[in-house]
Amino acid sequence: MKIGIALWLAALYAAASCAAAAEHSPHLVSLIMYVTLDRVAGPGAEHGKVGDVDRLRLTYDAGAVDPATQRVPLVNFQHWQNGGWMPARPDPVMMPVGDSWLDLGTKPYRLHFKASVVHGDPILIDVDETARRLTIHPQNDPTAVVISGAYWIDSSPAH
Repeated sequence: MKIGIALWLAALYAAASCAAAAEHSPHLVSLIMYVTLDRVAGPGAEHGKVGDVDRLRLTYDAGAVDPATQRVPLVNFQHWQNGGWMPARPDPVMMPVGDSWLDLGTKPYRLHFKASVVHGDPILIDVDETARRLTIHPQNDPTAVVISGAYWIDSSPAH
């Protein structure tokens, strides 16, 4: 009898563990954001010219969308460059996403993103959800602009 109860409890625990794992498995969704550069200055000229369109991939966990606000934090923020997405996987040093959210409740989607990183030069990345603009500033002069442009986010999941 004791063995039967132990086996039953073990089976119940295993089933609960599998269900919990399935509930917490992230459902990652990626969207492409396009930025049309309209300001390029100083060192920004190395990275593009006015009229260029940059591509960024925004990745979030669909299970983490706040049902009240329809906002979700990003899991990864990647830039298409040299034929690949950078960073290749989430990297809290190369591209921290702690100060980010994507608003899926508005059309077009809005993105809030702020990060201080070193990509060759120390820069501040500021994606303004109200103006719908991405701007990169040098860290030593946050009022100066390296590159800037309006963005739009394709609501179709990227493959």
